[in-house]
Amino acid sequence: MWNRWGVFAGGLAGVAGSPGGTGGASGVTAGVWARGSAGTVDLTWVHAAVSDSSYDDIEGRARFASGPLALEGSAGIRGSRLGLPRAYGDVSATLRLSPRFEAVVALGSYPSDPVRGTIPGRYVMAGLRLATRANAGRAVVPSIPAPATPKPAAASPWLSGARVVVEQQGAEPVLVVFVTGGGTHSVEVMGDFTDWKPVALVAESEGRYRYSLPLASGLLRFNVRLDGGPWSVPQGAALGADDFGNGVAVLVVP
Repeated sequence: MWNRWGVFAGGLAGVAGSPGGTGGASGVTAGVWARGSAGTVDLTWVHAAVSDSSYDDIEGRARFASGPLALEGSAGIRGSRLGLPRAYGDVSATLRLSPRFEAVVALGSYPSDPVRGTIPGRYVMAGLRLATRANAGRAVVPSIPAPATPKPAAASPWLSGARVVVEQQGAEPVLVVFVTGGGTHSVEVMGDFTDWKPVALVAESEGRYRYSLPLASGLLRFNVRLDGGPWSVPQGAALGADDFGNGVAVLVVP
């Protein structure tokens, strides 16, 4: 279910001001995250101290998307030396109505932040979100044709019979490879977004294969192979070079 996961840690140190004066502020945080075909989850622990008070937060957050609907929520608990543990959390739903409009509803509560000097509160929100430009359901990267006089097949970086596109599913861009000709049993991708490790694409229908995780915006470098064959550049992507001068597919995710 979860294709990628990781851990993180960090800290802070400084001075926090208040009407009664200033005091030292410090903190440490650590957590774990996981990403799957449907969404992401993470669990975070935070310990913070301001002057002579301190508190600990444990918070979990999850986000899932299916078609035009995206759901996100969190639940946390705060413990301190000054009182009983206090629970907080939030939930929100985003529904894509059109390429330009999304409906958003959210409610929740949040704790105080002594480091930043904010107080706790509750909120309820509903509204429409307007995109400055239409977010098309499918954004196809312009194809870069193969050279007029291609190299021998063994040295050619181009992969015939396969075309890559970036599609918008819900609020997330995803990578899809279309294979023509039939007879293909497996399609794999390997790139900077997989830490250059081979990942099998999900067969959704005849000739259609999808990378199971949403893509981050920016420049992607990758290669594709069919049935364990050579790593090559599919149609629909530009031809670039990796750090060793080998041909790789390059495309930009908006």
